[in-house]
Amino acid sequence: MSMERSWGFKYSLPENPGGQCVELSFAEIESLLLKRLREAEAGGGDMRDALWQLARLYSHAKPA
Repeated sequence: MSMERSWGFKYSLPENPGGQCVELSFAEIESLLLKRLREAEAGGGDMRDALWQLARLYSHAKPA
């Protein structure tokens, strides 16, 4: 019996977003993400993406 096994795992790197890049402060990013969260909640939409993005932001934040 051969120990080799093909997993068929395929991946690709995401393409860079088009357009102009804009640098935002922590407060601006947090405000934007909180707004998206409120909009998703008010519209009865899926809040998971906004929550996930906020969690990622907070996990990379350095305490003052």
